[in-house]
Amino acid sequence: MVGLLEFVTREDYYDNFLTRMLANVPAHVEVTEEHFKEARMILENKFLIGMTNDVAETVQKRLKLYFGWEELPSQQGCEMYYIKNGVMALPPVTIEEGGHYWRAIQKINLFDMKLYARAMSVFGQQKMRMPVHPLAVQKEREVVNEAFARLRNVDEPLDESDVPFFCIQSRI
Repeated sequence: MVGLLEFVTREDYYDNFLTRMLANVPAHVEVTEEHFKEARMILENKFLIGMTNDVAETVQKRLKLYFGWEELPSQQGCEMYYIKNGVMALPPVTIEEGGHYWRAIQKINLFDMKLYARAMSVFGQQKMRMPVHPLAVQKEREVVNEAFARLRNVDEPLDESDVPFFCIQSRI
């Protein structure tokens, strides 16, 4: 098996693969800062970012809201089971950030490393401006409307159920 450093230093390796794909840079052209800026703009405006180090946030709060997904009643707990097992199945990171191997790979894939750092930032920003699927909005409105339907009309006289439990005195 070929190690990561050996893989990225091979003659036929395409450096900055993600930057190349997003900015449509052919393999025989060197990736530039302008290509990176174009790839970054596409990443920021056209992608819903998910992170493997935060799978629960990605699946349960982003993908479900964005696409309007719901867990089937007969499959309750299935989603969390696969999230936990999927995270646990990921191989441990063996390259130390900032170490020799990290710096060597970063030198070869500088723009992809910068793009990844930007993706992490966008992941945090998207949490605040996440679009919600109309079905999820409709479901939330139904819950709120149902709760409002149960509220007492304030013009009606109080009955015993309206008084907090600690105010009820026994009549013995």
